[in-house]
Amino acid sequence: MRHEVRAAILSRWNITAPGIFSGTLAMLTMVHGYRTFLPDSGYEATFATGYVAYAMVMAGIAASISATVDLGLDRVRYLISLPVTPGMIAMSKLCGAAVTAVIVSTVMLLIGNPLVLHLSLADALIAFSALVCQALSVVGLVCCLSRLVKDITKLGLIGSLASGVLQYLSSVYFPSSVFPPWMRPIIYLNPLTHAVNVVRSLVTGSPMGTEMLSLAIASVVFVGLGSYSLSEAVKRKLI
Repeated sequence: MRHEVRAAILSRWNITAPGIFSGTLAMLTMVHGYRTFLPDSGYEATFATGYVAYAMVMAGIAASISATVDLGLDRVRYLISLPVTPGMIAMSKLCGAAVTAVIVSTVMLLIGNPLVLHLSLADALIAFSALVCQALSVVGLVCCLSRLVKDITKLGLIGSLASGVLQYLSSVYFPSSVFPPWMRPIIYLNPLTHAVNVVRSLVTGSPMGTEMLSLAIASVVFVGLGSYSLSEAVKRKLI
């Protein structure tokens, strides 16, 4: 697991660098644009709280697909030759992908905080905790979905579909209250919604409710499903 986490920090710049670059451009230009085009609306803070959470999605999806692709037969045989179990291999891959995703959103949080969020250190740490739970949820979900794809070349399709659903069926761009009642249960199934709501509550000072608890539960569920999916993939390679 330490190897995967270290690789996420030091070696996966091909995944994190594009996310950080495009995310920084989006944060700077959109916040400036909303402040200028919609002055006194406060929407720049609404956008920033959503984008801090969303910025990790593509990196998390890419890292999850990379983890799945990395479980080729030769790689699995090498890993199994070490004193590890399939479950340990799966968990290390999942955690490495989650760290990759967290790096991107952490940079967005560091940029957005002095720019528009203005969180205290304590609140920033709570926001970071929410981002960690979200990363585990997203990576676990994508790893679970990846098992359904028999043709490895189709993994990009899973990534595109997951990105669209996570982005638009959530409160990334607008508060959950603006959506019609029939859509809200769907939106609240999305872990991004809870992460965004946690950060948004910290910024606005509004009650957080059970958002953090819901996000923690989602992370446990999706990590369990994703880890099981990857460990079964490892076992299939050995048959």
